[in-house]
Amino acid sequence: MRRNLREEMLNKTASLRSTAEVPRPVLEPAVAPDPSRLPRTGPGQLAALTTAQQRIKELEEKLASGGARSKLPVSVLERNPWQPRRYFDQAALDELGQNIEINGQLQPIIVRVHPEQPARYQIAMGERRWLSRKNRGHAEIDVVVVDYSDEQMAITALSENLQREELSDYEISLSLATIEKAFAKRKDIAEAIGISRTQLFRLSAFQKLPDFVLEDLDTHPRLLGASAAGDIASVLGRHGQEGTNALRELWPRVRQGQLEQGRVAKEIDVLVSRHRDASPRRDGYLRTFYRNGKKAADIRRDGKHLMIRVHQTVLDDKTEKSIKDFMDKLFPQD
Repeated sequence: MRRNLREEMLNKTASLRSTAEVPRPVLEPAVAPDPSRLPRTGPGQLAALTTAQQRIKELEEKLASGGARSKLPVSVLERNPWQPRRYFDQAALDELGQNIEINGQLQPIIVRVHPEQPARYQIAMGERRWLSRKNRGHAEIDVVVVDYSDEQMAITALSENLQREELSDYEISLSLATIEKAFAKRKDIAEAIGISRTQLFRLSAFQKLPDFVLEDLDTHPRLLGASAAGDIASVLGRHGQEGTNALRELWPRVRQGQLEQGRVAKEIDVLVSRHRDASPRRDGYLRTFYRNGKKAADIRRDGKHLMIRVHQTVLDDKTEKSIKDFMDKLFPQD
């Protein structure tokens, strides 16, 4: 029987009271995301997560309202190992901390016992509340302890963040890459969080980008969206090292906001072509041709010859005849 992680997580709390049965005078105000930090790549790649996010919200409300609430020192808590968010707005955290001080911590955070260090705990939900309390010097925080598997921790970390504040595509890709270690098959991830395998494929394109790009994305994750990353990875696959060299030349303009990310792949094509046309006629490779992202043929020169080499896997009868016809035109019979 196929497992449904979201249903399992809800079933664990089936006997708890609903939030309607618990008086809640004031909800902790949600902090709106800064519009300037939102990606400029159109609709997010994970719009299909709406259902999963609602399930996570229902789960957290059940746990918070009916679980065995207790206090723990903030010092014994640590992040969810699958936490995708790499940036937390410090002003927003401070505002949240002030609201908690005024209204009280109406919603405890959800934690599990650390699987390797029983005296410590890992946060399943509520890292922003923990950080806000920690940053403002509070020694304790209200918690509910649950029994979660690695798979449930991974799915919760991603879904909770997407519910509260939109992650960049790059942060999502990092989370998915980490989550893969907790799942046997990639399709299980797609089913667990409610996205298509195509969406997973596009998000995985980030991991095919050069290190100098990834290093900048680590600190500025909104420089590229998944669509642009997919297009760049594709063009790099066609051009190989020439494409990487072109991207290295173009990347400072992307980083400085002078080149729109959606145009980067086209600009790589233009720059590679320009460099090839400007290359001096010398011994070695003059041009490399690709088909479906793999090297198909090349033109090279040595001291005596100009050689055209075509890989056997792409050399069918029609292609071979075209080459022979071309040579006959160059060197007609006397």
